[in-house]
Amino acid sequence: MLLENCKKLVQSNITKSLDDKAIEIMQYVVAALILEKEQIATERLPRILQELQIYAENRSILEMSHEYLNNYDEDNLLSRGNACVTRRLSFDNETFLGEHWYLLLSLSKHNDTYQIISTLTHEFMHLLRHDASQQDGIHVKIRSGISINYLDSQKGKLRKKHQILEEGIVQKYTYEALKELYDYLKEQKIETEIAKDFIKGYDSEKFEDYLLERSMLETLCRNQKFLSLVETSFTDPTIPSPVTQYFNTIMGSSNALTELENCLEAIQNSSSEMAMQSYYIKACSIAATFLNKCMYHR
Repeated sequence: MLLENCKKLVQSNITKSLDDKAIEIMQYVVAALILEKEQIATERLPRILQELQIYAENRSILEMSHEYLNNYDEDNLLSRGNACVTRRLSFDNETFLGEHWYLLLSLSKHNDTYQIISTLTHEFMHLLRHDASQQDGIHVKIRSGISINYLDSQKGKLRKKHQILEEGIVQKYTYEALKELYDYLKEQKIETEIAKDFIKGYDSEKFEDYLLERSMLETLCRNQKFLSLVETSFTDPTIPSPVTQYFNTIMGSSNALTELENCLEAIQNSSSEMAMQSYYIKACSIAATFLNKCMYHR
């Protein structure tokens, strides 16, 4: 049975024991990923679980982040959630030593089980798409799907490329995985308290997470070639990604996707409705131009 195999996969690969509630939550997250991306998830999840340091306790993830990670930089983000995956990069002077991943899970009784499973499925989808970080001179390159980040080891500055559309891709597959899990739990008549809470939460879900990013991605995916390249971005390590290369080729500019990303970022950061609408119109125009040009590209 799928759920039994998922439970064994979790228990045999985590570095420390977890209580039954945490195991069941992790079991459903793993099941969602396998139902959506069976081959990739089956191949990569053992290593991901082995490398994760997991803290699952009956208190907030903010408290755990302070105590175990000495992390006070993400308080605004962590204070609003019940689960997260975060990472730290290790350096010896300017030499990159590696990265460490941490999963924080709050087991407080009042927490929203559906939201926890949804959040962790999103975070694990990122991990499935994440490639090993590498140092190139003073920069550390961090590739995840179509996104590529450059960390300056001297100045500690991070430059991000194509992060916004990458979030859209991750959330697209997250929602597909959650739907697969929902259907499976109902079909198999799994009626534990956590399963029932998940089903109830899914039934009332409005599916608005990363709405801007997903909407733009879905628009671009009307082109089947673009959609197929998004699919292969789980396994293709090329930098820049074939998704980026294809978009830029169609648009006839090496910065076309970056221009679209800049518009989306400006929408997110705009302080006025007028500016937001202006950037949104520009982003939609870029997407429409792309789709129109695709029709004549051979």
